[in-house]
Amino acid sequence: MGPLNVGELVVVTITLARGAEEEALIARALQNASGAGFSIIASDGGSRPEFVERIRSIPRATVVVSPAAGLVAQIKHALAAAVDRAADWILYTEPDKDVFLEEHAMHLIEAAARDADAVWVAARTSRALATFPKIQQFTEQTINTLTSDAVGVPGDYSYGPMILPSRAATYALEAPDRLGWGWRHFVLARARRAGFPIALHTGDYECPVAQRQETDAERIHRLKQLTQNLDGLIEGLTWSP
Repeated sequence: MGPLNVGELVVVTITLARGAEEEALIARALQNASGAGFSIIASDGGSRPEFVERIRSIPRATVVVSPAAGLVAQIKHALAAAVDRAADWILYTEPDKDVFLEEHAMHLIEAAARDADAVWVAARTSRALATFPKIQQFTEQTINTLTSDAVGVPGDYSYGPMILPSRAATYALEAPDRLGWGWRHFVLARARRAGFPIALHTGDYECPVAQRQETDAERIHRLKQLTQNLDGLIEGLTWSP
């Protein structure tokens, strides 16, 4: 492959706005991506129709409605749409990464341009990870250690955004729906087994202030997420056609 550039890269994300605050955050993130010149594919999992039409009106944004319930089904639908579009590279990100898309995404792309055949992961510095809730730090440091060992490159694999060459993106379509957020670790392990280099671009991606509270619901969510991530890593390491 030649040098990676914005024109050949599609931003893929998922949307499910459950209130006005989430609608504003998602719309701002997609507008930031559009303003940077990215083409966008968002798979919506059940937002209100008026909001879906609102994000459809964003320049360069395509919204597809997921035909099946569940996080992995929604992600697969978005990635499949990008692959069908013949995108050379896919920048996956969660829809709440508005600051990342506005301030950091181009730095990740510039780093990826040095090795466009690799899977590139946006990784937090230790200082940035320390701004997240304690239970999140613990669970993510645990899966980061195990993923680092599995792919042979030490670092943070839990922040979210990553750039996938199109062939590596197709591995996500093989992910069992039960993996939940573990689909990312499945793809990383599966891609490494297939011979893709794994590379990290590290930055000070701090936790948004509004997400720094630690509640019982947050603790339960992070523990469930750790279980999903472990399942995804195991599935990726033991995958066979």
